Amino acid sequence: MTATGCPFPDRCPVPDPPDESTFDEVVLAPATWTSVGSVTHRRLLNSAGRGDARFSPLDDDGVVVPTLYLARNGVTALLETVLHELGPHGAGRVAESELVGRQLRRVELPALRLVDLRDAGLVAAGLDRAELISASAAHYPCTRAWASWIRARHPDCMGLVWHSRVAEVAPARPLTVLGELLPGESSEVAVVFGDRLVGEPTASDRTPLDTADGLALVVEIVVDLGGIVDG
Repeated sequence: MTATGCPFPDRCPVPDPPDESTFDEVVLAPATWTSVGSVTHRRLLNSAGRGDARFSPLDDDGVVVPTLYLARNGVTALLETVLHELGPHGAGRVAESELVGRQLRRVELPALRLVDLRDAGLVAAGLDRAELISASAAHYPCTRAWASWIRARHPDCMGLVWHSRVAEVAPARPLTVLGELLPGESSEVAVVFGDRLVGEPTASDRTPLDTADGLALVVEIVVDLGGIVDG
């Protein structure tokens, strides 16, 4: 699916979707999730169409779809957001200034019906991670087009769930904090569609990333990947 804005249409890794969706739907039990956001935005949902992410922003007939990215824990949430460009091969650098104004937030959510893009779900649909989940940021217009296509074909689903990029970074190094995330649901991440939730989610706890516990967690992950945090 070479979407408008794809910079490399001749070698785009994102395929065209089939005529109909072959993805399964899964219902995840009520749980506490984690998200990363700005300290200045009290609302969790991105209703303004901000950003340039894998599965957002989206619109539905010209109307912005409010979205919220979630992870099962703080480590996975950070790896998918502020540490997204940090690779597994060392020498990465993260500036403390990039953490200012960002926070981890714990979010209580009810049971969620989601389209299953986890690894086994991708295989069942005839896809691999490189085509949809780990395609580079240059192809986000294409993966967003897939998200819109999936959303239209699963009208009862509240969003998408997949396995985070821990799947790519953890096997490359003898890791501690990240290595523990490989099994099971701990590496799951999701994006939910706010217009399909009952009520707007709220945060039960907020941890700034540039002080105390938040900064310590960032440093632990960065060091685990062989990088450093610049003060």
